[in-house]
Amino acid sequence: MPAWFGFIVRRLISSIVMLLVLTMIVFFAFSRIPSNPAAFLIDLRYATPEQVEHANPDRMPEGLEEISLHPIQRLVRVRDHVTSCRAH
Repeated sequence: MPAWFGFIVRRLISSIVMLLVLTMIVFFAFSRIPSNPAAFLIDLRYATPEQVEHANPDRMPEGLEEISLHPIQRLVRVRDHVTSCRAH
């Protein structure tokens, strides 16, 4: 086996590991972002309902609730939608 073959294999393995680690970091970071827009402005643990309403006066537009779902739930909904579209 040529000497460069081991170098390429090591680089590929380290690239795959790095990609997986970065993916997990990004998913964790996005899971920590509050899904309630008012949570960016006030501390929801100590806020009264009036303060929450004032910080978030408008309801989320229709369809944007899907964005705040857990990623696995979104995938399941997309899968169900695609399979129901294929049935028609």
